[in-house]
Amino acid sequence: EMELELVSVSIREGMFIKVLKKKQPTKDDGEKVFYTVYFPVSDAEECGQQLSPGIYLSRPEAVSDANKKNSFKRSLLNKCEEEFNKQDIYKDWKEEKAKYEETKSTLKESERAEKEEEFGFRRIRIKKQMLGNIKFIGQLFKKSLLKEKIMRYCIASLLKLEELKIKSKNPEYKDAGDMDMDEEDHEAICSMFTTIGSTIDKPQSATFVNVCFTKISNLATSKTLPSRSRFMYKDLLDLRKNQWVPRRKEEKAKTLDEIRKDVEREERKQAEQSMRENQRSSYRGGGGRGGGGDYRGGGGGGNRSNSSMRPRQAKPTMETDDDGFTTVPKGGGGGGGGGYGGRNRGG
Repeated sequence: EMELELVSVSIREGMFIKVLKKKQPTKDDGEKVFYTVYFPVSDAEECGQQLSPGIYLSRPEAVSDANKKNSFKRSLLNKCEEEFNKQDIYKDWKEEKAKYEETKSTLKESERAEKEEEFGFRRIRIKKQMLGNIKFIGQLFKKSLLKEKIMRYCIASLLKLEELKIKSKNPEYKDAGDMDMDEEDHEAICSMFTTIGSTIDKPQSATFVNVCFTKISNLATSKTLPSRSRFMYKDLLDLRKNQWVPRRKEEKAKTLDEIRKDVEREERKQAEQSMRENQRSSYRGGGGRGGGGDYRGGGGGGNRSNSSMRPRQAKPTMETDDDGFTTVPKGGGGGGGGGYGGRNRGG
């Protein structure tokens, strides 16, 4: 590999021309060895070259704009946009699955099982990656790294909303009745609103958010959707009704300091419980002794009466008749009044 440095860049008659030379030329190269890269300006994007759409009046202005477009933030946002705009996240997976189906009959049973397990795992991973990207975009919006109009575009794309041709600071949309959404779209829109709901659901965005949730309400009761998707939408409606406060606390990864505090708290609880049990045991074992006997046996100075020595009343026997009813016979209670009688339907 050669390490080259830029000598000049120019566009002449619709051709992009870049002249380079070796950064550390050898004696054999001399000073007259140059390398040229050239292609039509119309093919710049295909050749991996970014050309500015505008014209700059000064070099500092051009350099400033180039730095902005090639900053880490811009690269990050471009990558998120690229992932979000993928028409079919399973495209490569489907192509490989189709090739596998063609050669499936030539494989052994164990090889087929291994291959199908791998395809299932990869599909789950692709889906998780898509949902992770959706949540990441939402977090960028919450940190004010994305503008609201971009979030509106993302939400409208997932919900298949149609943009209104009106002039406003942020675009407005309407529901045109397009219900052509796949399972991933349903899960993605729920994940998106779960992430950014409390941030975007403000009075200034009420019109847009109401359009979204009118369609979400319709989707939640649509019999054409799988029950899983309907329940996700119903949970989302409940979350909005509860002011975006989840009913169950979301489990998050804990820091080492938090784990240590949890362990200390649990150890204190166990120590307190053990202390209470020891105190109760000590009270039962030594609190009622008088003349050397245990008060429970009534031998020495006990404070209890002999009521615990009374014979227990026998439990009434229950019988089940031919109709399946349980009959409880009446019986006299010792000091407790008359008994009861009745019939209960047996199980």
